[in-house]
Amino acid sequence: MDDVDVRYFVDMKEALSELKINSLAAAQNLYEGLHARYPNRAMVAFRLADTHEIKEEYTQSLQYCRKTESLLEVTGSTKTEAIWIKQNLPMKIAYVQWQLGDLAGAHVSLSEAYPRLKGDLDESLRRIYRSRRCRSCKWMLV
Repeated sequence: MDDVDVRYFVDMKEALSELKINSLAAAQNLYEGLHARYPNRAMVAFRLADTHEIKEEYTQSLQYCRKTESLLEVTGSTKTEAIWIKQNLPMKIAYVQWQLGDLAGAHVSLSEAYPRLKGDLDESLRRIYRSRRCRSCKWMLV
């Protein structure tokens, strides 16, 4: 890992810390700076979608979701980031589309998200979903 990667991860951690302590403006400023410095990192665009979603700026959030999708095609993100984003992005897009009133688009995004979730569940989580304690969740495993 070179110095640029270390700096990226330190900066991302700082921005996430700001987001967690409810300093949304500071987090968004940090993410925007990161986006300028690392334009090919899909995670930065994903986190900018988060900040806009929290601010209920759903159109901007959807724009950053779409940018995240396009950046996944570029090799700027780590493999771990790309896997995590691919698992979480369809659900985020569905929620934002629903907030914007695009119910058909939200349905399509959910249809993409749930089969992916089903395939990514590990066996211990599958056992919990199949247990009596979580019978209402079984529909996800059909």
